[in-house]
Amino acid sequence: MPYRIKHHSAIDQKRWDEFVRQNSMGWAWHLYDFIVCWRNDNVIHESFAVVDEHDAICFIMQLRAHQILLHSMKEKVKRFIKAILKRGGGHYQLASEWGYVLADSVSPKQQKKIRQLVQEHLKSCVERYRCHISTFNLPPMAEAFQPNKCPLVNPVIHMGFGPGVRYTWVIDLCNDRDALLKKCSPTARSGIVRVAKQQKYAIIESKGEEADVQSYMSLHQQTYSRTNYHKAITPERMGRWIFSLIKEGLTRIFFLQDHETKKNVAAVVILMYKNTAYYWWGCSDDEKDRDVNRYLLFEVICKIREALGGKGYFDVGSAWTHYAGGKYKGLSDYKKSFGGFLHTIYKGEVLW
Repeated sequence: MPYRIKHHSAIDQKRWDEFVRQNSMGWAWHLYDFIVCWRNDNVIHESFAVVDEHDAICFIMQLRAHQILLHSMKEKVKRFIKAILKRGGGHYQLASEWGYVLADSVSPKQQKKIRQLVQEHLKSCVERYRCHISTFNLPPMAEAFQPNKCPLVNPVIHMGFGPGVRYTWVIDLCNDRDALLKKCSPTARSGIVRVAKQQKYAIIESKGEEADVQSYMSLHQQTYSRTNYHKAITPERMGRWIFSLIKEGLTRIFFLQDHETKKNVAAVVILMYKNTAYYWWGCSDDEKDRDVNRYLLFEVICKIREALGGKGYFDVGSAWTHYAGGKYKGLSDYKKSFGGFLHTIYKGEVLW
């Protein structure tokens, strides 16, 4: 059966999204909107599909070429990039954050043919942009990789990629509210209970109003400016896009609002897909009370559990348990404090 490469722009969005939703490796990150709506302007979209002789999609891969902007880099990184450029490297970096989706119906024999075509196409991209492709991940909440189904062997090896692994904190939503609270760390549990007893705040779910967009962007900018992580600040158009996903059922956005002042002091963005949820963004006011972020996220986890009928999983986010200290250690400990367990994220690496 002959196969060919087709650029994502040549494929109808409905067809692309149907393929993602119908196959167990697919997750929200692979949907068409997530392919084309990226927060950086200096991006060339190179995502592609493999189609058969009947033009049916058999494989898709998320791929972007990021232009290297030396003025925005730290001096140490800048020197490293300049050294690469002197050796003939290009001014781009190829990235595939969440990898690929292979059709469930593909046989081992067909997979070998698709693998050869994909590897040849990726080589041509590398030659065109004169750069390496960074390591990618497979979404841990995709049906094929959920805790009750995750294979023991990293499937990227069957597509010619080098295997790797990292981890994320996941909460099983079969537990009721009391059990979820009990599983939290003592520090987290006491903080959540303390804020709840104050009865000072209301949890408001956004319907996508303009005032909510502005409030969220203000909290978002305060948070990442406060932590000196300016590169994580998204442009306003990205914030508006996140809010536009509410009507599609892909995001749920919650604010913690002070009863007295009516001021939003914290917010969380949850990415929803089938029986799973992901803690996508969290932000808060500079003058917030202690533990409000933790209280808001816990209450939102309980709301998501109820919405999913007490089934499924909540991905709290990346685990960096190997760090002895610093920002990533603190973030990992914060996510761990909600009582989740470590779950595998399979990684893939281009070997040439």
